[in-house]
Amino acid sequence: MPPRRRNEPAARSGALLDWTSSAHWAQAALPCRYCAHPTQLRDEERKAAHKSCAEKARDQAAEAAVATYENGEVL
Repeated sequence: MPPRRRNEPAARSGALLDWTSSAHWAQAALPCRYCAHPTQLRDEERKAAHKSCAEKARDQAAEAAVATYENGEVL
């Protein structure tokens, strides 16, 4: 029996996040969870994060998932 092919992870590298909702804004500036510089923006988990930092972290995670898949490792 041929080996079963796993679904390739959906990497959306380079796509922009949509942070147009007011839910991504807060009055208080807190340190970004990625770069530690102050920001009033909040991610989907309501943690302080610059949009550009969140996009970069998402792209890095997607690249790591693709590399793991290509090396035959289980996610």
